[in-house]
Amino acid sequence: MAFVNFPTPIVWPEALDWAVNGNPSLTTEILDAAGEKVGGVFRPVVAGNIAKVGFRVNTAATPATLDVRVETVDGSGNPSGTLWAANTNVVITPAAATWFWADLTADATVALTDIVGISLTPATTPINITINVGGNNLGRQTGLPYSALFTTGAWAKGTLPPNFAVEYSDGKRYFMHTAPLTFLDDVTSSYSETQNEIGNRFMLPFRAKCIGIMIRGGNPGNLWDLALRDSTEQLLALIGDSGTLRWDSDWSVNQSGIVMPYQAIFKTGDTVPSGGSVTLEPYTVYRITARPGSGAQGLTRMDFQVDSAETMRAHVGGLEWYQTLRANHGLDSGSADAAVTTTDTTLTDTRTIFLAAFTGSTIVCNGKTMVIISGGGGNLVEGTGWFGGGNPGNGFAWDIIPGPWADDATKRVGLYPILSAIDTAVAPVNISTAQVI
Repeated sequence: MAFVNFPTPIVWPEALDWAVNGNPSLTTEILDAAGEKVGGVFRPVVAGNIAKVGFRVNTAATPATLDVRVETVDGSGNPSGTLWAANTNVVITPAAATWFWADLTADATVALTDIVGISLTPATTPINITINVGGNNLGRQTGLPYSALFTTGAWAKGTLPPNFAVEYSDGKRYFMHTAPLTFLDDVTSSYSETQNEIGNRFMLPFRAKCIGIMIRGGNPGNLWDLALRDSTEQLLALIGDSGTLRWDSDWSVNQSGIVMPYQAIFKTGDTVPSGGSVTLEPYTVYRITARPGSGAQGLTRMDFQVDSAETMRAHVGGLEWYQTLRANHGLDSGSADAAVTTTDTTLTDTRTIFLAAFTGSTIVCNGKTMVIISGGGGNLVEGTGWFGGGNPGNGFAWDIIPGPWADDATKRVGLYPILSAIDTAVAPVNISTAQVI
């Protein structure tokens, strides 16, 4: 290994969660008159044939029809009104709260040196629709690509990462510094009946040292664990242990509406093996998650969603970064006591209210296991039978093992590893888009 330290640690991949003045959200522009347009300008990152244009319609009070066009760019840097080539457009009927992949009548053949315009123009009137054109309150702006709005007889350029994408004729959607999203907002998890452990399942395209976890959110006094695991459930790092207080008031930086990300740096005893850092191998599955301890307050993150797994490729990190979730994070158990009784298909503990979220998890008692098929809101859980024959007996301790992970490749959670060094012998990608902290 030939590790080289970064001048300052970085967050990988670049996150959308650096809000600068309030909560992030999708911005909208209205088209309600003839001649109005929304669009954008970008430079291709791959030479080839653009077959589809992706965008999101927010509302459609009067839908009419919309001409989706790939155009040349004029000397002022705006969509020119001239198609890129013959038939590089298509007319669609918009629908509310819908992400569209408009299939062009003819592909637009582009080179890496091209500057390309996209224009959404009412094909018929009257029309009254709103288009999600970008991400609001994100802590970054873009010079290229950019969104554009034509409502007063001239184009006005936007500075927010535009909410559009393109698909090539091979079906691929590449990252081009836009932000193609169907959802962007703060999401709060809390200690509740679901007790979800949530985070991202990911792979790195290089070997690196991880020294902490970045999350935008948290309140003073939250009882939360932040964990890093490999694909075999081996715990590699843990900040907090079974609800130990690890978040303090100094971390809750929220002044004048400015919401900041938080960095949780590993202490020596947080990592396995001890030492304060974890080596992440390339093209290896890991999970980075947050889980609430008993009585934890809400933990706010900035999450986002796309229309399909392929569109996740159009974000930094690509298809290898997406949400992972499981109910019942394994903090639920009962000590040996006369309150515990069992039958061949049940376990009862009169001291405990079992949660509905335990369904599908495995309960262990006196060396025997049973998959829970019902329970919640009462003192009893039920299964089809105990593995090992008979039942565990009465008065023994029990423990509930977390259920399986459920992954969703259309979502990404605001949790990211903080990297301090990279192995230069295994670095096949350009890491210039990583967020410096």
